[in-house]
Amino acid sequence: MGINNFYSQSGAGSTPDITPGARSFLIAGDETGVLIIHGYGGSIGDYRSFANQLHARGYTVSGVRLAGHGQGLAALQRTSVEDWRQSVADGMAELRRQCRTVFILGSSFGAVLALDYAVRHPDHVPGLALVNCALSYRGGGVFQGLALRLMRLVTPYYPKRGMTEAERQRGRDVGSTDAWPIDGILATSLFARRTVGPSLPRITAPALIMYSARDPVVGQRNSDRLIRRLGSQIIMNVPLPVATHRPFRDSATVEFLVNRVDDFFGQVIASRRAV
Repeated sequence: MGINNFYSQSGAGSTPDITPGARSFLIAGDETGVLIIHGYGGSIGDYRSFANQLHARGYTVSGVRLAGHGQGLAALQRTSVEDWRQSVADGMAELRRQCRTVFILGSSFGAVLALDYAVRHPDHVPGLALVNCALSYRGGGVFQGLALRLMRLVTPYYPKRGMTEAERQRGRDVGSTDAWPIDGILATSLFARRTVGPSLPRITAPALIMYSARDPVVGQRNSDRLIRRLGSQIIMNVPLPVATHRPFRDSATVEFLVNRVDDFFGQVIASRRAV
């Protein structure tokens, strides 16, 4: 099993140094590929166990590091939605050169970026797996943006609440942050609301929607909205057996995710062959 870093990135992608656990990776398998996109302020390092288990099923698996991630809060704050879109485009271009078919799995804001790519490149995406999709963030309602702007007068960062010390240490190991830049929260929320949300009916690729019912960050309403708005004829809706926004950190849930994703992609491949 070989893992290779394979592309440069835009924005703050080259400096400062990237935490080793946050680096992009490619695990070569067969001609069916899966691109994994992590969330805002997260790390692709959280997905390596999932990627290894999916590769064991035969897939070529690529984990994309979004620009600025794994380099600290200051580097993250210097990057933008356009940088992250370019990171996804770069990862897809490289994987499509190696694989005949490429699925996308996105988690949290990574799911939003996956949807955005599917809107702009419908012929490239035969199916999507979306985990705890962050079309909106839990809490605050219509006043959320105002509250964040007021908080920004005091601090540029919003802490990730409810994390244990073990979770914080794991975050440090893989290069995820223990806070989000407030400007980034506002930017990702605006992008999801104004750009991706209105485009959902144009997405016709089969979609597997997985969610934690008591996710403290995004909530179930995001998956409900996807089911209502997506233009896909095939939609599978699967609740996760854990109440967390970060299910890829739980070994038992990783096995659950691998089984569901493999089954779904297999069904999509079979239906395409039958046409």
